[in-house]
Amino acid sequence: MIARANARWMRDDPAISKVAANIRRLREERDMSQVELARRAGVDLRTITRVEAVAREPGVATLARIARGLGVAPAELWRDVE
Repeated sequence: MIARANARWMRDDPAISKVAANIRRLREERDMSQVELARRAGVDLRTITRVEAVAREPGVATLARIARGLGVAPAELWRDVE
């Protein structure tokens, strides 16, 4: 129950939603599957799936790994976040 409440709260946070959307956009621009991004980033596939679905708020280390897997600077994940 708490996990569902947290997931709803995160989806309502525009900054978290925008970071998730940026990750998905960057991945899709590279024609990369979630499986491939997980492999390149060294994280579990569930992590990528949950981050993109805004069901999990990733830590800084995870975001750095995802950025590295995408081949971008971590700041790119925060593009257009206000």
